[in-house]
Amino acid sequence: MIKNIVFDMGNVLTAAYLDFFQTFSLKPEECFFIDDTPANIEAAGNLGMDGYVYYGDIEELRMNLKNKIGPSF
Repeated sequence: MIKNIVFDMGNVLTAAYLDFFQTFSLKPEECFFIDDTPANIEAAGNLGMDGYVYYGDIEELRMNLKNKIGPSF
């Protein structure tokens, strides 16, 4: 089951992230979050999840993931 979570601007995302971690038995430090909103990446980072603000450049994203994950990506 995949959870889609939609928030209005200004809502605190912490509860949603914690629910996501618990629902899927994940540790924040084992996750990587990609979003186009810097505040969402910051909120994830405050819980220990690494992330990347995506501005539409797929090659830049790919390079960032290779740096984080390694050459196997």
